[in-house]
Amino acid sequence: MEPSDWKAILSVPDAIVTCGFAVGKWALVSKEVYKGDLGYVSRIEPWGGVTLLLVPRLRPPPSPKCKCPCTPSIPDPALFQPGSIQKIYRITPSKQAHETYHFNGFVFEHGLILKPFDLHSVSLAFVLMSPTLAALFAESGHPSIPLSALIPRPLLEMMFSQGEKVAVLSSWE
Repeated sequence: MEPSDWKAILSVPDAIVTCGFAVGKWALVSKEVYKGDLGYVSRIEPWGGVTLLLVPRLRPPPSPKCKCPCTPSIPDPALFQPGSIQKIYRITPSKQAHETYHFNGFVFEHGLILKPFDLHSVSLAFVLMSPTLAALFAESGHPSIPLSALIPRPLLEMMFSQGEKVAVLSSWE
């Protein structure tokens, strides 16, 4: 391989650029456990994918009493908490850095999971984030996610009934 070929190999694939993916955007997951969840683009991968910060959906360990071959249900989203993980799984997550843990082959930052996806598994389609998911992202306090990205947009995410009283608080004081 010639040194002139190195740049092409090490550059971000055109598919990422033409699809509009960029660090700091929100992406919709379309496959597996996280189908329908929004994730924050944390990294653009050189292999042509993206790594998202997501609210984890961790399945509890299988019960030794259950022998049924049924399909497990999709777990509710919840922030990663090392103490809870230790109690449920009887495994201590290894701490990598401040608020960063490694558990079950994944990295967790500020309670959120870092998960890589290929471009066939995510899209940048405009979808409203559920209030529950927005609250969990805000609760994580992850330094890469600006709180302004989680504030509901009036008329798009807020619902009011006719005659309902609304208190408007000003932050301009």
